[in-house]
Amino acid sequence: TTCTLLQANIDRNAHLLDNRARVARLVWGNDQDANNAKPLDIVIASDVLYNPDYYKDLAHSIHYLDAPAIIAYQPRLPAHKETTFFDLLQPDFQLDYSGPIPDSPCQVYHLQPRKRK
Repeated sequence: TTCTLLQANIDRNAHLLDNRARVARLVWGNDQDANNAKPLDIVIASDVLYNPDYYKDLAHSIHYLDAPAIIAYQPRLPAHKETTFFDLLQPDFQLDYSGPIPDSPCQVYHLQPRKRK
């Protein structure tokens, strides 16, 4: 599974990570999974924007986790579809487009929760 592969990478690099990295299962839109993932420093999401039917659940989970996030994905849909996902995160997150990964079709966004009043 993806979680197994991620855990193997963490184990392989434990000497660099100071025991701070961990893998947590997260079904989008599932608050119990999100609760089990807390506390966390950052959310890293890769290739998660392939199906607009899941955008609301994914955005809900990102809001619920309320942590900085990096989202990397390969555009496969018309751009307006992916924009719909990022619109769901505003106004609660500052979105910064980091551009494409060199020599790759992948795009990267950094999300920072805005301070709540």
